[in-house]
Formats: sequence, C-alpha cells, structure tokens
Amino acid sequence: MKLFESKSDRDLVRTWNAGLSGPVEVTVVTTQDPRSRSLAAFAEALRGLAGQVRVTRRELSDARPPAFQIGPGWLYHGLPRDRELAPFLKILAAQDPSAPPITQSVREFLRRIRRPASLEVYVTCECLHCPFVVSALAPLPFANPNLGVQLFDLGLFPELAEPKGIKAVPMLLFGEALRWSGPLRIQEVLEAVARGVEADPDAAQMVRMLKAGAADRLADMILERQRLFADFHELACHPQWSVRVGAVLVLETVAATDRELARRVLTPLWERRVGFDRTRLGDLFYLIGELGDAAWRQALADLLERTSDPELIEAGRDALARLDE
Repeated sequence: MKLFESKSDRDLVRTWNAGLSGPVEVTVVTTQDPRSRSLAAFAEALRGLAGQVRVTRRELSDARPPAFQIGPGWLYHGLPRDRELAPFLKILAAQDPSAPPITQSVREFLRRIRRPASLEVYVTCECLHCPFVVSALAPLPFANPNLGVQLFDLGLFPELAEPKGIKAVPMLLFGEALRWSGPLRIQEVLEAVARGVEADPDAAQMVRMLKAGAADRLADMILERQRLFADFHELACHPQWSVRVGAVLVLETVAATDRELARRVLTPLWERRVGFDRTRLGDLFYLIGELGDAAWRQALADLLERTSDPELIEAGRDALARLDE
C-alpha cells in the first residue's frame, strides 16, 4: 500500500504541520502481528512530510494488534487513510497548546469522570460518519487523564468485529452493556461514563446489545453479577420477535450454568400474561417448560383448562411434558 500517494493528502499534512505551535509525539507500538510493519511505515512517511512529528517506537513480544499511542489516553489500532487521515491528525494536534478548546458543556461532563474509564470505537475508512465521531473524541483523553480511547480500524483488523458483535460502524462501546452507533451526542456518552460501568443496563440498552448480536455477553454479565437485570423480563415479552428470541438465547445460556437464576424471569412474565397475544403467551409456555420446576406445573395446567386456542393448548402440553421430564 502506497502512503500519502495523493497530492491532497500530502497537502493536508503539510498545512496541518504548518499550523502546529510545536512538536507533537506519537509512539508506534509494534507486536508480532505482521501488520505492525504498515503502521511503522506510516509513521515514517508522516514524519517525512511533517517536521513537527516526533516518532518513537515500542516493541511488544505478543501478537496483539499494533497501535499508535498518542499521549497517555489514545491507542489507535489502525492505518489512517482516506477519510480517517484528518481525524488522526486532529488527535495528534490535541497535544498542541494552541489546539482549540473543548466546549464548556463537554468539559463539565468530563469533570464528573473521577476514576479510570475506557471507550472503544470501531471504524472503517469507507464510513461517512466515522470521521465525525473520531474528531469528537480526539481531545477528550487530553482533557481528562482518567478517560482512555481505543480505536480499532476494521478495515485493517476485520477479525475484531465478530467477537464484539460489531455489525455497523461507527460503533462506540463502553464496558459490556453500553454501545452507540451512527452519529452520537458526546455529552450523552460522557454522562454514561460518569455514571460508571457498575450500573445495570436498562431495557433499551439490552435491546441494543441483542440487536448487535451480543446475547452471549449479556448472559455473561448476568452470570457475573448473579442477578437478572430489573428490566430483563421486558425483553422476554418484547413486541419484536427478534428481541424475544435474543432474550430466550440469553436465558438458555444462563440456565446452562445457573438454572435457578434464569428461572427468576418467569414470575414477572406470569404476572403480565393477561396482556400477551398468542405468540407471546406461547413463548411464556416454552420458557416455563424449559426453566420451570414442579411448582409451575399446576399453574400452567389451570391456565390450559381455560384456553380453547389449539396452538396454545399444544404449546402448553409440550411445556407440561418437559416439566414432567
């Protein structure tokens, strides 16, 4: 891959360099990953165009993704090119004393972050919205050393998308529960960071996790904290079928380790059953059959006696049979 091949990129770097009031530093963190060579080559090419850039190198012996370390808070796992070049330069320039100040409202949210916290942002160079998100994040770790940002370029590291359930970019993650995609309000993100990662996710956050394919991570969180989150039952009776399927997958994963913990979803669902349509009532029967114990048999049998719908009767009988097993 040729670096700074276009005249517009070279002009952008030279103009940016001329606007700096002093040197800016970047450390190339290389690893056993062969893509380290591309990052090292980029840093040298950038230094050749921009005399204010100071490059150092740190070598690691493992195979983690290589990165550019910028200041104490930025790790940029990517190769800045095309649309991502200008935001990368903005991150570098945030070290410069003459960099534009962040707004007062953002600064107030940053002041509330009093313990270490880390954001992950996933981008590609083809994405139209990614540069705006990265630019908004660029100065934040310099304004508050408690906040770190890791950027992952899925064009260079495509294997990182699936384990995290990343199906669209830009995607911003905070902890296991909170994620934002598309254009974002940076104040909303910082407010969530200030609240801390220990708060349980609400229904909307869990729905976002399920839609992003993160059912396994949600199950892991429930098992780790040893509680079903307060709003989880809303997912198990959600109007959207795909959300209910995701909730069932979470419950089945939890039940494989702790059946009693997964069973706790049944009582709040049972209490809401009067408002269920046939499909959601059938899902409840299925969950009773999968998660229930002998105490649920009589309640289910009594409900079936008052039901004339043949599909529900069949679903209920299947659930009773599983309870008997």
